[in-house]
Amino acid sequence: MKNVMNTVRRTLAAIAVAALLCPGLPSQEMRACKAGYKTGSMMTEEEQIFIPAGKKAAAAEIGLSEAGITPSLREGNYIKWINRVVLPDYAVAFYETLEEGISSENNFLIDVEKGEIVNGQYVVPLATLVGTGEVSSDSEEGARSAISEAVKKETGPRRAAMADCAATAYQSFDRDHPEVFWLTGNSLYGATTSFQYLYEGERKYTYSYTQKMYLVLRDPDGNKDVRRDEYVNNPEKILADIEDRDKMIESILSGIPEGASRYEKVKYFNGWLTGITDIIQK
Repeated sequence: MKNVMNTVRRTLAAIAVAALLCPGLPSQEMRACKAGYKTGSMMTEEEQIFIPAGKKAAAAEIGLSEAGITPSLREGNYIKWINRVVLPDYAVAFYETLEEGISSENNFLIDVEKGEIVNGQYVVPLATLVGTGEVSSDSEEGARSAISEAVKKETGPRRAAMADCAATAYQSFDRDHPEVFWLTGNSLYGATTSFQYLYEGERKYTYSYTQKMYLVLRDPDGNKDVRRDEYVNNPEKILADIEDRDKMIESILSGIPEGASRYEKVKYFNGWLTGITDIIQK
């Protein structure tokens, strides 16, 4: 019965959001001269992948099979969307982090400034890629360029596929939590790569890299934000609308007769849903 009431509360939350935000029911879319390390032998680069709601990363269409990271449907029937897809552990952990972002004091999905800061943008960590390699070059400048290209070639497919898996987790979160009404459904994934290289002699440079991926909550210019326009830079409005939503839910639940059987509760909710749907459609 507890599971039934939890499902009812989430359903009512979605309906309450619809009544608060729009005249029609919202649709949910699924989707490193000399040998040795030296001062200054570290360099960083940043790239981003934007994935609209219900879409995949364009680069992932080419890189998924090569990367060996493909989100797929799980056999069977499941209530939660996150349980309907097979995802890598980091993507599942990302989903759980998003849940923490609405249920804890560190509610970064409401106030994005509570997220981590990377290059002036507020983010949620996703995963870290590490690797090593070597290149040949007649100069340090040439080595830096060759290392950058080699790492892009190696990590590109994996990074795009990881963004696609993260987007699947993000969209599953959006479907599993219709009460989180202030998100756009779009997601922007960034990657910051740090390289360290070593000149071994005879034109040979060895290198290592660390690439950190993250969900961008808000970019430095404010052009991309996970929140809908009316809620950008206004977490107070989100909290106020959450309070209004909860009051509406409690009002609806108060109509259930005391001691009502399961049948009577289902009948009550069916009647209420039918009535509110007619009102919204009109």
